Amino acid sequence: MALDTGVFSAKLAELEAAYARLNICLGRMEGAAGAELRAQCQALEAEERRWRASLQEEAGSRHPFAAALARLQLQYQRGMGELLSQPLGAGPGPGAEEAALAAEHMMDHAAAACRQALWAAAEALLLQAEAGSPPAPQAGDGAANPSGR
Repeated sequence: MALDTGVFSAKLAELEAAYARLNICLGRMEGAAGAELRAQCQALEAEERRWRASLQEEAGSRHPFAAALARLQLQYQRGMGELLSQPLGAGPGPGAEEAALAAEHMMDHAAAACRQALWAAAEALLLQAEAGSPPAPQAGDGAANPSGR
């Protein structure tokens, strides 16, 4: 369970909700029929398009560091999209094995992002403690987080 207070409590709650959704949806989809899976994929694709549009907007932020982070995320997303659209297995797109490997890679990437977030948070808290400044505000912090991703 996420902390109720603290500098990063809102982001921890979002991360916890995203993980819970991943866990619940994967469990439900593993036993689903093709039509249900197709509908889920279409819904997730639409959500991804909205998220990318918000991230693209953030890439134009007046805060240089926030803009650079958003551009880096967009670069990764474009690279993964290009890789997944290439013929890797038999047929025009990635095969089941390649798609499963991509999903596993993205989960590894999410775990790595958690480690990097912990390190960045520790650095931020250290800098704040050394400067004697109060914690940064939660709302409107300029961080890219459309749709909780």
